[in-house]
Amino acid sequence: MAKSALEFSNREDLRAWLKDKPIEWSQVIAARVALRVFPFVLKYSPKLTLITFRMNFISWAASNYPAHDMSTIAAASIYSTNSTTPAAAAAYATKATNAAAYAGNAADAATNAANNAADATNAADATTPSLIWNLISKDAAWLDTKSSANDLIRLPLWPVHETGDENVQNLQNAIKRQLGQFANNKNSNLKHRELIVRWYRALLPAVPGQEPTSYFGEKADITIAQQPDEFWKRGEKGD
Repeated sequence: MAKSALEFSNREDLRAWLKDKPIEWSQVIAARVALRVFPFVLKYSPKLTLITFRMNFISWAASNYPAHDMSTIAAASIYSTNSTTPAAAAAYATKATNAAAYAGNAADAATNAANNAADATNAADATTPSLIWNLISKDAAWLDTKSSANDLIRLPLWPVHETGDENVQNLQNAIKRQLGQFANNKNSNLKHRELIVRWYRALLPAVPGQEPTSYFGEKADITIAQQPDEFWKRGEKGD
């Protein structure tokens, strides 16, 4: 895999770079890294899956639709998953960036998300943590040049020109397996799991001519992201 001009391999280096950058940069880096490992949560309980989906969805929507302030809903909906699952912890830290009022706090949350995402790939035996850090470095380099968090969240999660890389391919294959198993799990009592899969797959295109897109559309995305706790708790029960 080609090296980025900015190269991070640990949370300390990333935090040092982010601490004087716009909060939006921490938010989008965290959102993208948590999205990359989200499927590794799907094999766990329906409750953990839904909580993690919610956290990822709010963080993604906040970066995708910056005109709609979601800091209040992000702060109101933060609660512990009581889980040591790294991919869930990455999503939790990511959503914390959206509730952060200061760049330093956002940088801390983003580096926690990055570290947990790297741990998630390692725990899943999908690839080495260095791949995640390399992708984070590429996102940071893109921001350093383009300066637009809103544009970055709309880019493919996987660089098109590197989809043939063995490490990238291994991780993508592991993600596809998790998505397929989750979608076909007839024993799950989590309703609308197919919608979760379709939403995620719409964000994945990494081939020429295809761009990530919103499965639900902007109006529905904003409505879903701003739903109160009661809405999501009904889903935890399979309602």
